[in-house]
Amino acid sequence: FQSEIIWSYKRWSNSKKGDLVIDPFNGSGTTCVAAKSMNRNFIGIDMSADAVKLAKQRLEDMIITESALLEKGVDEYNQKNEEELKWYRRYACL
Repeated sequence: FQSEIIWSYKRWSNSKKGDLVIDPFNGSGTTCVAAKSMNRNFIGIDMSADAVKLAKQRLEDMIITESALLEKGVDEYNQKNEEELKWYRRYACL
């Protein structure tokens, strides 16, 4: 889950506290956990009762561990060439 949470942090680098994050395929709730930890409002939607139960539990526990990626920075792990990075940046993927 940790790497998914980091990806969520990166995706929202331009968002502000209080913004709304919607995940229509919530699954285990990683997006909502990341949103909550960043003081964003969130709505998670999933048709699986088991997934909803797991997501609710993760939101209650809010266990977020230290991350080498957050310490070193995403650029340390980035393996894209400059042309790929331009494309990602243009479409706000990074």
